[in-house]
Amino acid sequence: MKVLFSHHNRLLYGGGGEVFVATLANYLARRGHRVEIQSLPIVQDKYGVNVRPELDPRVKYEERWLHGSDADVCYAMYTPILPLYLRSRCPVVVGIHAHKLMMGVNRAGPIPTLARAAHILVGGRVIRAYDAVHVNNAAYYGLVDHPRKYLIPNPIDSTVFRPAAPKSERFTVLYVGRRDWDKGWDVFLEVRRRLSGTGIQFVAAKGLSREQLIRAYSSAHVLLAPARKDTFGQTIVEAMLCGTPVITTSIPAHRKLGLPLIYADTPEEMVEAIRRLMSDPPKMDYREAAMKYSIEVLGPIYEGMLREVSELAR
Repeated sequence: MKVLFSHHNRLLYGGGGEVFVATLANYLARRGHRVEIQSLPIVQDKYGVNVRPELDPRVKYEERWLHGSDADVCYAMYTPILPLYLRSRCPVVVGIHAHKLMMGVNRAGPIPTLARAAHILVGGRVIRAYDAVHVNNAAYYGLVDHPRKYLIPNPIDSTVFRPAAPKSERFTVLYVGRRDWDKGWDVFLEVRRRLSGTGIQFVAAKGLSREQLIRAYSSAHVLLAPARKDTFGQTIVEAMLCGTPVITTSIPAHRKLGLPLIYADTPEEMVEAIRRLMSDPPKMDYREAAMKYSIEVLGPIYEGMLREVSELAR
């Protein structure tokens, strides 16, 4: 099977969507499928880990303004302007990975605001124009109107995300994510302020290599993920696969993960949760709890979805 991934972001951006595409593309290539990724050549600031160097050498990667090939099936990351650049004639699965489009955003720059407005105006028609839609979290499955919907969580490569370092000598609270209002960057700063002078080390990861990120997850005593809105919760699962507990908000996207998370919705609750972890660390195999999100478990389900949609062309 030949699979085309169409993405509006360059893999250099390194967010959850880029990690998703690279993880699934690598899995399919290892399974013997022919895989190609095409991204729009739009210049963006690097956000997370550049995943392009980690692509399997059998995965072809191009940056181009028009996307298309002789693929059997295409997986396209949804954006309201998708019809402007996707020219593939094969069956298409549209993947919903942007909470700003589906749920809106309280504070955003001009581009997210325009994208949200475009989704409200034409998003429903754009999504229904394609053969199938993929949703990665049950929290907003009902927000998508399409006769052929697939609900499959994001897969994480558990052979990569695994404990790789001992815990730091100082109790360490880690933050991984965009430094914006949606992800709760201001909340992280407030928690850090309230716990200043306690000896707790606060680390905000940015611009790390994949290996450095995994070591940061592994050596931290807790990941603080204070997001106000989220599509899936990629960093939550990554941290747990590295053996680290997570304090996070009780928003629907996080609760639907079905993981043993520590919920806290205010800086006060987060400070108290951190203090409890310091005094009484839970004895739990967090990696084992998160293994249901491994690519080894979810990869065959994605492969089945793509094969099923590819057969619509017959």
